[in-house]
Amino acid sequence: MEAAREILRNLPQTKILIRKGESERDLIPAIKTLLSNKAFYPSVMTTNIHRLRKRDRGKPQPRLTTRQREVVKLLAQGLHSEKIAEMLGISKKTVETHRIYPRRNPSL
Repeated sequence: MEAAREILRNLPQTKILIRKGESERDLIPAIKTLLSNKAFYPSVMTTNIHRLRKRDRGKPQPRLTTRQREVVKLLAQGLHSEKIAEMLGISKKTVETHRIYPRRNPSL
């Protein structure tokens, strides 16, 4: 992950595919998805997501605050905490808190 951060810091247009123990059948779809600038989720992960959604259907779901959504979107773009903090005018610690411990919005 540190190497990926360093690559993106120096060459922000670079596309990085990180595979850790994923099945070979996901390699080609992962590359195609990466090249089309979309997020790829391995088949094992999507199966688990569908199972969890089915289990949790009908239960109230916590919502993220506007700031949390901003942080998540920037993280998904591959930006690191320091850059996100700079862009949003918040501290790096605040970004780290949002990425590790997203608080529930009690008003929702």
